[in-house]
Amino acid sequence: MDRRDLDELLQVHEWPAVTLVAPLHPTDPQQETDPLTVKRLVAEAERALHAATSRREAAPVLEHLGRAAAGIDWRHADQGVALFATTARHWRVDLPERPDPRVAVGATLAVSEVARAVSRARRYRVLVLTERPTRLFEGNRHRLSEVRDGFPMVHDAAGGETRLVGGFGQSPSKQRDYEHRRFFAEVARRVRDAATADPLPLFLVAVPRYEAFWREAAPAMRPAATVHGSWDTLPVAAVEELVRPHVDRWFSARDAALAARIDAARSAKRYAGGLAEVAAAARDGEVALAVLPERAGDGTDGIVRDVLTTGGSIEFAGPAVLDPCGGAAAVLRW
Repeated sequence: MDRRDLDELLQVHEWPAVTLVAPLHPTDPQQETDPLTVKRLVAEAERALHAATSRREAAPVLEHLGRAAAGIDWRHADQGVALFATTARHWRVDLPERPDPRVAVGATLAVSEVARAVSRARRYRVLVLTERPTRLFEGNRHRLSEVRDGFPMVHDAAGGETRLVGGFGQSPSKQRDYEHRRFFAEVARRVRDAATADPLPLFLVAVPRYEAFWREAAPAMRPAATVHGSWDTLPVAAVEELVRPHVDRWFSARDAALAARIDAARSAKRYAGGLAEVAAAARDGEVALAVLPERAGDGTDGIVRDVLTTGGSIEFAGPAVLDPCGGAAAVLRW
């Protein structure tokens, strides 16, 4: 689940469109009740659809909603799930934090929970940079997973898996450095492809020599933090434990910077406070950044859609940041 999922959902403009959000309990005794909760919410969606439109028009939407619900993997579920359905399609998005149950029917999909998940999941990447192999991981506040698309990568040229060619007039160290630069440039290209589609903070695990090659190969992708050492054979759980303190510090600093940005906007009179003011500014396309309550709800769906479709960004914060702002805040473009 990432910004690409959110962008796809934002493009849906079709009546009727159904959103169903359900909390799940994958590691809790309450897990046994999760199918009943989803079944109850599907029944609620059916009643809402029949109240809003004809049974004939509702039928294909309910069919797609049922297909989305049938795809839930109860044993390996996340903390919540969002199901979306129209007459022609359905989507299922796993939510890394437990949401409040909700059903909505409209001409667009209610995407605030997905936006909240994208913002609050604390997603990040870890690049373990070695010759054999270089590994890429993607994580959030709950788990770290290894990326298998294009990774791991093994340096199999001269100086890596292949022996250097010696001889008179040749410099093995120069040849080795040349091949290393080629290898790490290819690593940088693959990481850059991932970052272009889905930008996330990158945490680097490498020995200082390989870190220098990385900075040369990817000057625009500065790591959020670097952990020095050779850790190419660590299991996923150990990689997560290794980088967790650095990840926590980075996200704490981001939250502090968010509060400071709101204060600066207030001082510069480029600020809106409270849901009503933020909603009005969002409708007018004035919002560069909206900061909304962590518990997203009906009052935020329109703001999320208006801000994101006019090129703004969304963050979600707790009471410590938003109580002084009346529960919501926006940094305005002008």
